[in-house]
Amino acid sequence: MKSSFSDLFPVPAFLEMRPMGLAISERAVHVVEFIKGPHGFTLGRFGMREIPAGAIKEGYVNDKAVVTDVLSSLQKELSIEFVNASLPEEKAYVFKTKFPRAGGVVDFRHSIELRLE
Repeated sequence: MKSSFSDLFPVPAFLEMRPMGLAISERAVHVVEFIKGPHGFTLGRFGMREIPAGAIKEGYVNDKAVVTDVLSSLQKELSIEFVNASLPEEKAYVFKTKFPRAGGVVDFRHSIELRLE
């Protein structure tokens, strides 16, 4: 029988942060939650709201108030506290860099900040 650390020492229910998946497109917002049970994952809360045409176009939010209202209504209806969201590939920025070799501890955050400027 193979067990993980979280199986042997589960997080108490009152401390568990159960994030929901959030997907925003030009036409709708989808929210879904999966709950880990003894036999795998099951569907928990879910919801969908249509977004009026033109509020989001080609990945850009043109009507912030409308999108905020849609997200707020889903948040209130489903009692959402945390979400997992992803950035569309075309909005991501990938770069290659090298870090200095040092005998001691390297501050990676500082090195990355300098290269991002």
